[in-house]
Amino acid sequence: METALKMLMPASCTVFFGGALLLFLRGEGSRLRKILAWVMLVWGIIISLRLLSIFTVDHPLLSEKDILSPLSPFLGTCALGMLCPYVLELVKPGWINFRRWLIIASPYLLVFTIYFGMFFFSKTPVIKLNSLSDIFVNIGYFNVWFRFVPLFLMIGYLILLGRIILKTKQQYEKWCVDNYADTEAMDLSWLSAFFVCMVLISISFCLVFVTGELLNFFVHRIIIDLSFCFFLYKTLFHQNPYPEGFFKNTFDIELAEKESVYCQKESLCLETQEANAAFHEKLEVYVATIETWMVEQKPHRRKNLKLMDVNEILPLNRSYISRVFNDGFGESFSQVVQRYRIKEAQQLMIVNPKMTLNEISDLCGFSSPTSFNRTFSKIMGLAPGEYRKKKSKNRSLEEV
Repeated sequence: METALKMLMPASCTVFFGGALLLFLRGEGSRLRKILAWVMLVWGIIISLRLLSIFTVDHPLLSEKDILSPLSPFLGTCALGMLCPYVLELVKPGWINFRRWLIIASPYLLVFTIYFGMFFFSKTPVIKLNSLSDIFVNIGYFNVWFRFVPLFLMIGYLILLGRIILKTKQQYEKWCVDNYADTEAMDLSWLSAFFVCMVLISISFCLVFVTGELLNFFVHRIIIDLSFCFFLYKTLFHQNPYPEGFFKNTFDIELAEKESVYCQKESLCLETQEANAAFHEKLEVYVATIETWMVEQKPHRRKNLKLMDVNEILPLNRSYISRVFNDGFGESFSQVVQRYRIKEAQQLMIVNPKMTLNEISDLCGFSSPTSFNRTFSKIMGLAPGEYRKKKSKNRSLEEV
């Protein structure tokens, strides 16, 4: 197992340093990529220090069990807590700053200061624990029982991550559907898998911390490496759906929307009775204008079509344009655009039988054939290929 660890640790360093470098190179102004890059860089440094110690003669993890090592829970909690800003930037881009991060990190900094401050001022030697029975024998000492505090803090950060994900995921998804025709690059369904990864990392870390077994440490490293490869992949292809600085001043999406640049630039921002009355009076005209725009100019063919592109034909702010779709069409912006895309795809399949499905997908504005297949199947109840075969068969029977 020692040999396997000595082979795995360099690979882990490669994953973290290589991932950090890739994220920095492809940062392109993305705060999310830069935050994950710094997280992976710090984790890579921690792993490098562990790797360096593995090759020393008396490394405790390899020569004998070191139960409840004093520094381990603080390093583990720090590593986990560093991912809180990453998740916050993912669901509320622009909100996290140094002051807010310091507030989130303050419980950890307080616990860290108390524990190691006691060692510094009291000159108390560190109690070394070599077996589980040593824990029960020495549990009454502050030197020992306080080592469990960071573990409870780790659970607290996990709960915080879970609450952030649950509280904001639904709002995030609604915003994407209301504002973009294609949300594939903005999808956050993988956040559930992210949380599961964090739970597995925490559980495996606790097993290493309490048992000191090399097998547990090996499994812990595998889980971490695979998890961060997953995070890296998702982050590289993620697209931020919110305007720049949307959450800079508030965590609340409704307040952020009222303060956004869309509202500041338009005269219809204020929700007055007169404005609402005028809006409902012209709603049918707005709907007809959009329908004409869709048929004649075919904006649904644009892969990056978004709600505010409707501002080309309707001089309204974002909130009112969104209401045109929700109240006038009875569907979200995304649903209306997808309906037009699928309608044109159906026509192309019949009119141009030699045209491939990939060509149709690209022409109709879908970001990928996968997105086209998924959307078509959802709306029509069968895959594009099956639909084309069915229509071709029916046309052959009609000709006969």
